[in-house]
Amino acid sequence: MSSGMSTLTAAPGYRVYLYDPAGTEQVYSEWVTAVDSRDTLDEALAQDANGIGADVPLGEPQVVLYGLSDASDAYRSQFALEQLGARTSSEPEIIGTNSQDERGRQKIAVGFL
Repeated sequence: MSSGMSTLTAAPGYRVYLYDPAGTEQVYSEWVTAVDSRDTLDEALAQDANGIGADVPLGEPQVVLYGLSDASDAYRSQFALEQLGARTSSEPEIIGTNSQDERGRQKIAVGFL
């Protein structure tokens, strides 16, 4: 994981307000609050200047927010999308093993190249 991404995940959270009328997103993050209408989403953002809206009209989240600055807006947008992306398992898929003996053989093979 890059240091930028670890900083992003460790950031003090912005509240993400999710409006998903089709119910395609599941809320797993403590930073995501589901709302029941687009009007409620707009009201929540009006009251929370740092809040980020996620409107999911056709299955693909669209970020909605009050602009602060280009850098801040990009950061907050990425934060919101990452919180929605948390719906997948954080467990890596194991595709093989790499024992100490195998690593030694790989180093020898690379040395020959």
